[in-house]
Parts: sequence; structure tokens; C-alpha cells
Amino acid sequence: EVQGVVITHGTDTLEETAFLLSVLVPANKPVVLTGAMRPANHPHADGPGNLRDSLKVVRDKTLMGVGVVMSGRWWSGSQVQKLRAFDPDAFGSFDPLTKGEVRQSIENKVLAAPTAVNEWPELGDVLECQDWPRVEILMSHGGAQPWLLRSLLDSQQGPPLRGLVLVATGAGTCHESLNPVLSEFAQRNMPVWVSTRCALDRLPMRDTPLGRWVPFTPAQARIGLVLDRIKAYHSRPQTHEP
Repeated sequence: EVQGVVITHGTDTLEETAFLLSVLVPANKPVVLTGAMRPANHPHADGPGNLRDSLKVVRDKTLMGVGVVMSGRWWSGSQVQKLRAFDPDAFGSFDPLTKGEVRQSIENKVLAAPTAVNEWPELGDVLECQDWPRVEILMSHGGAQPWLLRSLLDSQQGPPLRGLVLVATGAGTCHESLNPVLSEFAQRNMPVWVSTRCALDRLPMRDTPLGRWVPFTPAQARIGLVLDRIKAYHSRPQTHEP
């Protein structure tokens, strides 16, 4: 009986929720996330317009699946990224096929889920997971040293580490000092997903000596690797005690 859903959301982590829902929600109905960059008492508040456009998209069923509507534009929930900190036109996508104008005529455009690295988990398995697997993000940069990476691998504090997102420079490169520790990640079967610092491009999906390149932003990659670890847990052979 529900034609679609509009979710109002803070803009800072909107791309993470949009990515998560893109994985878990079937694309047979519209689910639109929207927000505001200006407070409601601002003389040019953008929230009401964003909400109006979101309701229009859901009512007209122009987009099927998970999308984001802001500033008169829409983006696929699996591709959107926040690019600006203050401007109302804060979001973007590097792929021209996953964005458009709300005022343009669109007929039942299906917004696909992000490509799975292995296989995405079932919604029920995610909902049953009380504590998400711990996945951290580390950025490569000039003068990087391996100490922080080493501490993540060997630390006994907090929940055990289940995976790492490495934010690489350019086309998936990283500082050479990190390579020995990254090799230890591989030896311990600790998955490493590699994203890029470049906002307007994505890495092609493939295995490399550093880890697996993924076509996601760093924030999206962390959500994806968490889901991947949930799937791995539920896919392991079950033992039955006598």
C-alpha cells in the first residue's frame, strides 16, 4: 500500500545511509533521501524546496530504488557524494548516468544497487546483527608511516578489527612504507578495500597487491566492507554441537 518513502536526513552522512539502503532495499519502489544545508530560519532555507521535490519524485514514481534529491537534482543512492560543506548545491556524482534534474521528464528510471565485491548479505541477516563488524579507514599521504596501520592490526583494545579501507592517492597508489604491513593484512586474511582520495573518479574493481580496488568513495567503501563481513559470517559453515 506504500507508494514510496521520503527520508529526511542530515547531509554529513547521507551518502553512507543512501549506499546502505541501495544495497538492502529492493528497487521496486522509490525511496528518496533529502536534507537541508541551511537552517529553517534562514531567509533562503533550502529544506522546504528539497522536501517538495522529493515528494514529487516519489508521487510521480520517476525514480525506482534509492535516490537522493537536493537542490532540484537527483542522484543514485549508490553513487552520490557530498562535495561541499556550505553551498546548498552540495552533492554530486562522477557518473553522468546516475544523476539528473528533477524538473526533467523521467519515466521509471531504476536506480541500481552498487556492484557487489563478493555478494551482498540479506536484509534479515543485517537486521539480526547487533554489533556491526569493526572496519576502519586509513588515508595514505605524503610522509606516511606504518605505525598507525600496525597499531590497527595488533591492537587488543576495543572490538577486533574485521577489515580496513585504505584511501589511496590518485590511481590506487599508497606510500611505500605501508606495503609491509598491508602484506601482513593479507597473510592474516584481513580484507583491505582500496578507495581513492580523488573525489571525481573511482577505481575499477580488481585485486591488487595492496588489496581489492573498489569503485566506492571511502565512506561508502566502509559501509560496503561492513556488509561484506556480515555476509561472510552468515556464509561460513555451521557447526552443530552434539
